[in-house]
Amino acid sequence: MLRCEEFININDTKMDNNSRNNSQKSLRQQQVAENIKRTLSEIFLQKGLLSYSGSFISIAQIDISPDLKNAKVYLNIFNQNQQLKSKILKYFNSLEKNLRFELGKQIKLRYTPELSFIEDKTQENAFKIEKIIADEKKNYDLQNPQTNKK
Repeated sequence: MLRCEEFININDTKMDNNSRNNSQKSLRQQQVAENIKRTLSEIFLQKGLLSYSGSFISIAQIDISPDLKNAKVYLNIFNQNQQLKSKILKYFNSLEKNLRFELGKQIKLRYTPELSFIEDKTQENAFKIEKIIADEKKNYDLQNPQTNKK
């Protein structure tokens, strides 16, 4: 059986490994967000919501309010068509009540948080930054050909 200090240390380690800009969040917020993420992922798998119209969907991150009553669910939608992405987000937001009900059956909180689904643009932004860097390097190499020759 774990002592209280061991339990806290184990959970701190888990949160450090999974944290994504969560330094300002309380430990309770982080724990609840991770629990919601895991449970929603299981619900998505059970209900066949991991793919929609040829797009693959995964949960990137959960941001939960300090009062634990509202949760933003950031979804990775693997498709280039922006209209289809917005259609998928509308679909998931229309399922909010059903997903919230299923979530409430599986997690034990005083209030089941209201869910809002948002597209996670982290990877998209990372690709844009990589492209900008590659273009700048290419321009630099064209302007300074003598520095590249050895």
